[in-house]
Amino acid sequence: MQTFGMDREAAAVLLGVPVDADPGQVRRAYRMWVRVAHPDAGGDPVHFARLTQARRTLLRPVARRPESPPATAPAPRAPLSTMVRIPARWPLLVIGSGCIIALAFLPRLGLSVPMSACIAGFATAAWAVLVTRASLRTGADTGHRIALHALIWLPLAAAITLVSLLFTTGFITMLPLLALPFAAVISWQNAGAGLWRPIGRQS
Repeated sequence: MQTFGMDREAAAVLLGVPVDADPGQVRRAYRMWVRVAHPDAGGDPVHFARLTQARRTLLRPVARRPESPPATAPAPRAPLSTMVRIPARWPLLVIGSGCIIALAFLPRLGLSVPMSACIAGFATAAWAVLVTRASLRTGADTGHRIALHALIWLPLAAAITLVSLLFTTGFITMLPLLALPFAAVISWQNAGAGLWRPIGRQS
């Protein structure tokens, strides 16, 4: 008997049943059609063979699609406290922080207040970046880095401002110049690309 390649949609159209017809529907439709299509009844052998193939196609078990694995929740983000380590040369970092705070006295050395504020601003922002690189563990992301930048910069900026108030060096009038370099550092982190984006291996 001649056979034909046939998918379920074509078989359903040929027998006039839905694609998801149950076996009973398929057999009833087949019996109805073969009454007129059977060669013994004067039907076309090719048409009869196509009807038979359609019946076989629709009675063939439908292979189930593999079930999708259950969606797994993303791993919780590590808190900042687990991503920070104490650098081996922490005494140098403490001394460096003291030197940064001492920049509040630059106006007493003859520099103008705006120039002193610019120098202190760039030094404070650069120091925050340096200490962050020395303190973050491998596996930290952009959000961890930005948070640590802020945690380092804020106390330094506050200390510089306090020294300026106590010793009237005039920094309080130039706070925007002190903060501008830090704002540039935060913008450079490109937080819009994703706070969870890994930042690579730390030194």
